Amino acid sequence: MKKDIPGHVDAVRRLRADLRQLLRLLGVLDREEARCCGMSLAQCNALLEVASCPGLSVSDLAERLLLDRSTASRLVDRLVSLGLLKRELSPEDRRRVTLTPSEEGWELVGGVERSMDEWFESALTLLSEDERRMVFCGLKLLLKVLDGTSPEGCHVRGPL
Repeated sequence: MKKDIPGHVDAVRRLRADLRQLLRLLGVLDREEARCCGMSLAQCNALLEVASCPGLSVSDLAERLLLDRSTASRLVDRLVSLGLLKRELSPEDRRRVTLTPSEEGWELVGGVERSMDEWFESALTLLSEDERRMVFCGLKLLLKVLDGTSPEGCHVRGPL
């Protein structure tokens, strides 16, 4: 850990704690949103990801969601059986199966997106324009630096 940042240990731990809290808040919101749609959070995330980029393969989806291929395949199987996703052969490569939301899937995605947009819009209205700009710039910078690094693994020994 670099020691050239004043209060570095405190800053790092505060960042990690704040990010955990943010993820918990968003996770609770996501779970509530997914529950109202009659599916799991993982299924909701998979459907939203496919909707954001129709034509993904199961492997593409697994990579985007940071899942192994078998887990992504089970998610897709369930969404297909619920009638929310369609599997289609790619016209360019008949060996490739692509995913797209069904009509019912698109309707569900629209409802989730509208609900999430309203929630975030109400949160953003509590901030000034300068504060909103700082939030967006800060998130963009954090994503940039985190995307270029990876955790070195767990260094804690003992029972979990």
